[in-house]
Amino acid sequence: MDMLTVATNNLAISNKDMVVLSSVDIRRFVKRFIEVQFKELEVMSFGELTDNVTIDIIKTV
Repeated sequence: MDMLTVATNNLAISNKDMVVLSSVDIRRFVKRFIEVQFKELEVMSFGELTDNVTIDIIKTV
């Protein structure tokens, strides 16, 4: 959790403009784990992305 806090604090964008991408197998667990501290941060799996979505990777945790 500390690494996620550091990663999001060092960015010039708000949490509501970011998404955490994870594998489909752990997505719900990641969401439950971070939602207490990061209510506005969405968690999605790679399978939920459509082909017309462009992803800009800004941090890897």
